[in-house]
Amino acid sequence: MRTAARVTTLIGGVHQLVKAPIVLVRDRLNSHVSHAMCELIGQRAWLTVFLLPAHSPDLNPVERVRAHVKRGLADPRHQLPHCRSGGA
Repeated sequence: MRTAARVTTLIGGVHQLVKAPIVLVRDRLNSHVSHAMCELIGQRAWLTVFLLPAHSPDLNPVERVRAHVKRGLADPRHQLPHCRSGGA
């Protein structure tokens, strides 16, 4: 299933569950600003969307988590023995 279809299903389900308007905050990932996503937003009066400014990890806590995970994966002390390059 494409990203727009999954998001449509998720947002529609949440809207039915909470029976209230939804405010969605998104980053500028290509799939988040696609034509399909713009159509999704335009067809739903109960959906308000705010786009985060480009390069704003301070406003997007997920970016901090990703950065932490990437640092951890790059640290050889946290890798499994069979994953270390040159390790036996």
